[in-house]
Amino acid sequence: MRIRAITLAVALAACGGGSDSAADTLAQSPPSNVPDSADMTLAARALASFLAGQGAIDTTVLADSVTLYVAPDGGGQSATLPKNALLDRTGWAVRGSRGPISFTPDIGLTKVSTLVGRHFNCFPVDLVSKAPQLSALPHVGVKMEPVPASSCLNAWNLTVLFDSASRKPRVVAAFYDQWEW
Repeated sequence: MRIRAITLAVALAACGGGSDSAADTLAQSPPSNVPDSADMTLAARALASFLAGQGAIDTTVLADSVTLYVAPDGGGQSATLPKNALLDRTGWAVRGSRGPISFTPDIGLTKVSTLVGRHFNCFPVDLVSKAPQLSALPHVGVKMEPVPASSCLNAWNLTVLFDSASRKPRVVAAFYDQWEW
């Protein structure tokens, strides 16, 4: 019995030994095409600034079409719009049951917070809790609020989703949420 155990241990060591272990192979894998976190954060902040009316949009960060999603609590609507329809901030809207739902933040929201790989609904949460179908895409949550922040009702929450096949940040979708609809 003892000889079998030693033989098995030697065989396992021979199969998994050296630098060709699964962990080493994964560590040596080439980097993915996902955009850099810092670049995604800059692109998300620039988009939020544009939507707030504080600058022009860099058209190179937009895909040929961008899908806008409203959180399920807000009705769950979505619309896929061509890039040229999004060059004016008023184009960032979807048709809701009671009129258009604009993705532009209110005036006076000057504090901007961002988190890579997270969604804001006033507080950071995993995107999978609100939009599981989008959670695999690289994303940056953006929250804008007044200073001082008085209530979650005053926060504007947008998650910017990026193309996972592009090294440069390319916005393919935006997910809009509010603390209370």
